[in-house]
Amino acid sequence: MRLVEDASGNQYELLKQSDESARVRDIDSGTEQYVQVSKLNPVSETGQSELEIVAETVPDDLRCLITGIHTVETLGLLIELVEAESLNGIAMRSLSTCCESELNGLMAELLAAGLAEETRECGERVYQPTAMAESAVEQLRKLDHQEYSLQ
Repeated sequence: MRLVEDASGNQYELLKQSDESARVRDIDSGTEQYVQVSKLNPVSETGQSELEIVAETVPDDLRCLITGIHTVETLGLLIELVEAESLNGIAMRSLSTCCESELNGLMAELLAAGLAEETRECGERVYQPTAMAESAVEQLRKLDHQEYSLQ
């Protein structure tokens, strides 16, 4: 994948190129168009890979969720946390057949990813979803039954 930009600084993914024209996809909107090759320049080095730049088209909260959650169990715990708005250790254990140490490990992943935070209620440790987690789960639910293509 090659990234190019026009004189205005708009970045595009270069899809096809002939001598005079290029088919490009707008990084932000996903729309495709043909542009004169002479009006495009390779993207200069910013310290980010082309794949990182393309990944930035995904909303921050979803990117955080995708990169921070490594198992379906962790995703399930996050969804339960968002639905409950807060969970203590006893409530977490009632959600799953996982042992306490497994649940603590799953919660540690959520905490490290910035998707959950630890607080105290009545002197007891509880976990709450962050605003980023709530937004990400809401967006995931909107994706239900939609078809997507990576191309």
